[in-house]
Amino acid sequence: MVKKGAKVFVTGATGFIGSRLVKTLFQQYDCEVTVLVRDFSKLSSLSRYPVNIIAGGLDDENALTEGAKNADIVFNLGSAMDGSTEYFKHINVASLGRFLEISKQNGVQKFVHTSTISVYGCPESGIINENRKRQYGNGDYADTKLDGEKLVVDFAKQNDFQANVIQPTIVYGPFGGCWTVARLLGFPRSRVILVNGGDGICSAIYVDDVVNGMIALANKDTICGECFLVSGEEKVTWKEFFGYYSEMLGGTEFIEMSKEEALEYYQNTQRVPSTIAQLKDLFRDQELRHKIRDLPPVKIPYQFLKKCLPRKLSDSVIGQVVDHSEAFSVTDQPQEVEKPIWTLIPEEVSFYASKAEVSVVKAKNTLGYTPKYNLKEGMEKTFKWASWARIL
Repeated sequence: MVKKGAKVFVTGATGFIGSRLVKTLFQQYDCEVTVLVRDFSKLSSLSRYPVNIIAGGLDDENALTEGAKNADIVFNLGSAMDGSTEYFKHINVASLGRFLEISKQNGVQKFVHTSTISVYGCPESGIINENRKRQYGNGDYADTKLDGEKLVVDFAKQNDFQANVIQPTIVYGPFGGCWTVARLLGFPRSRVILVNGGDGICSAIYVDDVVNGMIALANKDTICGECFLVSGEEKVTWKEFFGYYSEMLGGTEFIEMSKEEALEYYQNTQRVPSTIAQLKDLFRDQELRHKIRDLPPVKIPYQFLKKCLPRKLSDSVIGQVVDHSEAFSVTDQPQEVEKPIWTLIPEEVSFYASKAEVSVVKAKNTLGYTPKYNLKEGMEKTFKWASWARIL
């Protein structure tokens, strides 16, 4: 049980959710925390806390054994986030299987494994709960997370081991990479697509509510091989969710597209531009145009045309090549640069268009889980942090 003096081993502790978990374990529960660290450059998020540090990765059996041998509880948040398909399988499946064995052998009492809502795919509508069929085909990360879930559930039931799975949804908050920092940094530089006007359902959850759900799961006895979704209870749209970031930034240029239009736009971005289109982009650089004009193979005929042809005709010919061409839509006058559109891949388009709602009934009834923060409260805390971090 998570309580004063409890010995806890955390992987993925330098990440967004992991670092928040470590903070809570120290500040609210006064636990003895050991963390597994592969990249020491990311330790700054834990520098305030007297953690025990073990150097190694999720595939380092000696490091895992060292962490598990004195632990009452394991929170496994570590995961492969990029790399080859083989690497994802190695870390998120094979290494996880060995970690479960090591934990069981060393007397760990509770094992909480972090998965993702992505294992359910992108259903167009309906209710997402733990009984819903999982789906493969959502990328290496989601597919290996699904394999990892199955591994945890099967191992727990076959070995009478209290290992369970937590499934967070759209996690935002201070230091949040994908759903907070990336948006606050990317929105000012982009035109942002709102699929179907942003009326898809965003199952957002503030990071501290994820942490509280994980601790509630660790504190529940007799649960073995179960999965629990955790999310906020409000019905929030993507327009509302992104609208909070837009308000923080003083405005964002949104573009409304239907699902079909967003998919068509993506397909258009995958086409190789024509030679003329590439030349148009190249010749927009005034300094480059003038450098080209001064090259001997260009300069000699350039000067010849200037001298031998009438002014109007020479300007027209030269303009077709290197000067201020109408053909290339190039002028020497400063032009306002249009922001690029934040392109969505097909999986993202389907995700943003989905109107499926997440149910947390199982977590509420079994764990006593109740989200503490609604979207407004979570975004207010996020805004204060972003202002402090000078992201805004």
